[in-house]
Amino acid sequence: MASSAVRPSFWARWNSYQAERFPLASHAVAIALLFGSTWFAAQALTSTGRLHLGPRGLAAFAATFLTLLLLRVFDEFKDFEDDRINHPDRVVQRGIVTLAELRVLGGIIVAVLAALAAALGPRPAIAFGAVFGFMLLMRVEFFVRDWLRGHVFTYALTHQGITPLICLYIGTVSLGGWSGLPRDFFAVLGAATGVGLCFEVSRKFQAPADEKPTLDTYTRRFGPVGASWVGFATLAVAAGCSTFLEARMALAGWVGGLIGLATIVGVVGYARYAARPTAPNAVRVKDLGTLAVVLLEFSLVVGMIASRGLAWGN
Repeated sequence: MASSAVRPSFWARWNSYQAERFPLASHAVAIALLFGSTWFAAQALTSTGRLHLGPRGLAAFAATFLTLLLLRVFDEFKDFEDDRINHPDRVVQRGIVTLAELRVLGGIIVAVLAALAAALGPRPAIAFGAVFGFMLLMRVEFFVRDWLRGHVFTYALTHQGITPLICLYIGTVSLGGWSGLPRDFFAVLGAATGVGLCFEVSRKFQAPADEKPTLDTYTRRFGPVGASWVGFATLAVAAGCSTFLEARMALAGWVGGLIGLATIVGVVGYARYAARPTAPNAVRVKDLGTLAVVLLEFSLVVGMIASRGLAWGN
């Protein structure tokens, strides 16, 4: 007698999805560091007093987290056909979680984000409107999908445009408006964008023997040495902006030491791959690149709190 396959439970299917596509624990840490470095820097660059975090900050963090989750959901629709070819074993491609279910999840997230934007006031709502508008452009790949797919770094640059907009939104909520954001806040935008680009570049390294004609990677486009230089350049932007912020806010000397350590960690990964472009070294690029950018943001967040102190409240 033939037996029908039992569909996994709702929670089992969604747990499989988050584990594969948006691991909640690791993403919560990474997003907390992005949020904290931006939220506290907006205050530290405009005041010598204690830093603060209250209900508005938690609401802004929730909005940041959900925005990045929504970007992942958008990507599932945008990249579905490509992933069927290059990653047929993924949860969505196997139908364990369907696009229809993701459409419902996306609708719920949009409703929550709209409520948070309304609760935080008109100026944060306008700032978030810019974020959401850019997300919609990303969803349709700026109406030049085919061209962008042939220019991997331009693709990354255009899509990383969302990062400074998210940071401007966080800074607007932190200070109660965008008019109070100082000129030096551009270094925060530069650091966050460099971090995002470094992570994006580092995760798309492959050994020459593992390259696929249907999968665009930096190593396939620029070669092992060229891709390593691209990765180093993005790390240099993040580290340079972080160093500027460390000096501008007069943080403790160990913060600069951690920034230097983060830079060395990333350079080691890129240099090892450039010298020996093997599969294990390609994996190390992603691991060491991720560690480098986490160290950069961690150093700024902890350095600001240690220097200024932290109080609860808005």
